[in-house]
Order: sequence, then structure tokens, then C-alpha cells
Amino acid sequence: MTSIRVCGIVVVLIVLAGLAAAQGKPGPGLSAKYPGDKGITDHDAVIFADGFESGDISAWNGGNRREKEHPVIVISDPHNVHTGRYAARANYIKGESQAGGISHAFLPGYDEIYVRWYVKFSRNFVVENDLHHQRIQGRKSRGEREWVSAGSRPRGDDAFSAGVDAYTRW
Repeated sequence: MTSIRVCGIVVVLIVLAGLAAAQGKPGPGLSAKYPGDKGITDHDAVIFADGFESGDISAWNGGNRREKEHPVIVISDPHNVHTGRYAARANYIKGESQAGGISHAFLPGYDEIYVRWYVKFSRNFVVENDLHHQRIQGRKSRGEREWVSAGSRPRGDDAFSAGVDAYTRW
């Protein structure tokens, strides 16, 4: 039987532009002024923030192509919530190469953004099939084939990808 393992729980995603870009130096950033992120969405530099406190993912405008098979769901388990009452959960099914995912388009676009998010992996999570995890990607067009992928080199003005992978082979 195929087992389900929690891939990641995204509890807060905050994307900054404008003022944050001008302050792009090491040290306490904008979030230091907002303990627990309370009120951070009111700052002019914040272009998108979701702590999933609405209890749904309606602020997100899309998922990956396997969204129906592996939906991202909002949970309220206090052991898996960073702050507030909710978190978003994506499941990875053992033996498959993808988990669920969600996306948000930042239109009309930005030349520079700063991103912060919290992720939690289940205690028994094991990386299989070189699965890649939490990442932020950007591209100029909305076509499926324009995503940055392994082995392809973006021109530098068309797309980017940055991610964090869990390492479990200690």
C-alpha cells in the first residue's frame, strides 16, 4: 500500500518589494518590526502575505498540474501551525515524483523581491526520487513550458528559481 508522508507545511509566506529592496542589507529586516507578523500586511512594501488565517487558500491563484491528485489543504492542527491558527499542507505520496503545490502571480511583476516562509517536514520524512521541495520561481510568461527546470539555463531576464531541499541522508 502506498503511504502518504507530509512533504511540507507552509505556515507563512511573505513577499516584499519596494522598501525592502532598498534596505537589502544583512541584519534585521522589515519583519523585525512585526513580531509574529501581526500587522505586517499593512506595510507598503508587502506585496503578498498569507498566513492561511482565512482558513482557505483563495488568495492563491493556481496549483501544479497534479493539483486534483495531490491538493494542498489548510489544516488547523496546533502541532503544525507556526503562528495563528492555520497552515497549508502539501502531501508527497511515496513512489511518486511530485507533491501538491500552489502558486500566486505577482502582476504586473517586480525586478526584485524578498521572500520569507516557514516549512516543517514530518519527523519520518525521507527524500525519495530526488524530490525537490519548497521553492519560489518566477517567469515572464504564464506558459507551462517556460518554468526553469534541471538542465536548462535561463537567459537571465526570463525566469529564475530558488529552493530549499530537505536532506535526510545523515
